[in-house]
This record gives sequence, structure tokens and C-alpha cells, in this order.
Amino acid sequence: RIILLLREKINKVEEYLESEKGHLLADIIELEKSNNRLTHICMRAINRNPQEEESYFRYTFLWQIEKLGNDFKFFANANIKNINKETKDVFYDVLKNIKLLIDLYFKYDPDIGVRIYDNRNKITDKCVKLLKEKANINDHYLLHLILSMNEKTIYLFGLVSGLRQLNFKDDSEHNKPLNQ
Repeated sequence: RIILLLREKINKVEEYLESEKGHLLADIIELEKSNNRLTHICMRAINRNPQEEESYFRYTFLWQIEKLGNDFKFFANANIKNINKETKDVFYDVLKNIKLLIDLYFKYDPDIGVRIYDNRNKITDKCVKLLKEKANINDHYLLHLILSMNEKTIYLFGLVSGLRQLNFKDDSEHNKPLNQ
């Protein structure tokens, strides 16, 4: 459910970037509240059984998803209007990269992992270039959020890969979702 909430937040942000309708920001905040509740319930459950072999990976994965969700909340609370086209484009890029991570979570494919990593570098380069420009000074806060989301995505990529290895050390079938 946490992953599906993440996907829904991405959809709401994309809608907002197209229309800049304020009610979508309120929806993002509500989705983030649900995300907080679910991640904290799961993290408490893991804390009750810390002896499980991959509990540290699962806990860290949930914690990082919650932190990524906070970036969506920060975006919604900032109520940013009149976003520069180049900034929107790089925001769409990071959202696409998060979608790739979600795809990787449900069906592991090393090629997707390579794309996530390559996209991360391109997104970082674009953000740094835009941050150096004086013309889009109003978008700098958003660019910092995009960089934060980008780094959290690559961190989650490492956790998904680690969970994948733990789940399949005794199993030759590598295409089952992590939640099975």
C-alpha cells in the first residue's frame, strides 16, 4: 500500500504541474498523512521482531519511503506557482525515475536499475545547471527538493536491490514482487 500511495502522490504532482490547481496540493498532503501512518505502523511491527534476517533492510526501506514522502509534503506546503518550464521538465524526470523504482520493486530487472542510476546523474546535472542560472531564482527551493527526491530514489534503489538478494538467496525465481 505504501508503494501505491507513492504512485498516487506522483500522479497528483503531475496533475498539479499541468494545472497548478491548489486542491491537488491538499490531496498530496492527505496522501502523505496516510503514508506516515502506514510506514510508522510497519516500522513498529518490525521493531517488535528485530531478529528477522532482513528486518534492518525493510525498516530502512520504510523509513526512506517516509522521507521521500516528506519531500512531496514540502512541495505541497510550498504552494509553488508559475514554475519555469525547465524546472518542470526536470521534475517530470525525477518523477519518472521514481516510477521506474516502483516498477523495479514489483518486478526486478537489472536494466531498470541501470536506467535509474543513469537518470539520476542526468537529473543532478540538470538541477545543478538550473541552480547556477539567475533567471529562475524562484525555482531554487523546488530544485533542491528535486535533488533530494533524486538522491532518496537512488538510496531506495540500493535497498530494493538488497532486499531482492535476501529474498532470493535460496530461490531461483527472480521475478516475484518483494511483497510476496
